[in-house]
Amino acid sequence: RNHLLSLVEAAEARRDLIEDGILNFVVVGGGPTGVEVAGAIAELVRQVLDKDFHNLELSATRVILVERADAVLSAFDPSLREYTARTLTHMGVEVRFDTAVSRIASDHVVFADGSTLPTRLVVWAAGIRAGEVAENLDVSRGPGGRITVDPDLQIPGHPGAYAIGDIADIDDGSGGRLPQLAQVAIQGGQFAAQQIRRSLAGEPTSAFHYKDKGIMATIGRKAAVAQLAGGTKLKGFIA
Repeated sequence: RNHLLSLVEAAEARRDLIEDGILNFVVVGGGPTGVEVAGAIAELVRQVLDKDFHNLELSATRVILVERADAVLSAFDPSLREYTARTLTHMGVEVRFDTAVSRIASDHVVFADGSTLPTRLVVWAAGIRAGEVAENLDVSRGPGGRITVDPDLQIPGHPGAYAIGDIADIDDGSGGRLPQLAQVAIQGGQFAAQQIRRSLAGEPTSAFHYKDKGIMATIGRKAAVAQLAGGTKLKGFIA
């Protein structure tokens, strides 16, 4: 936020910097983090800074959300994805689907198709890699460098060693992988502790089964989406 404010102040002092893209703010990744950050930046510009910088035409500001898939919030129901995209657009966010970033420089981003966009602020929200410790172990790894685990969350070939949370690559039971969410880490930690106690008691371990308690994402003030465990879908103020 402080960096964004410094860019706006620089644009007010030197209007020629606007043509150089100093007011282009790029968010990479259309998951819950990217959606919330893009919405927060748009609201900061339109509802706060517009009142503070009277000598600067903030309509020149661009908030660009870049998503390599064809929709935001891929884990949500299509109706909630569409609502989110419409709401972001209404808030002034430019949503670019089917667009990937191949490189980030100090004053621009380069897209996979070779095109560029001048900017001095890029927020990376397109996913994370596992911690460096995973790369230093002689183990099988999955997406994002995560350690692939057995159904009981133990690391194959290393009895008694468990991987949980964001560093673990866990099968969701239907061919996919469990998401890197707090609930997966919490339930996985509790489960691993139970398995260690079972092993110490001479009992066999069991398979981990994740209980989905629902997912939510904030878009902006009085705007959010929620998909509850029972199938209930909420959007807008109530969400």
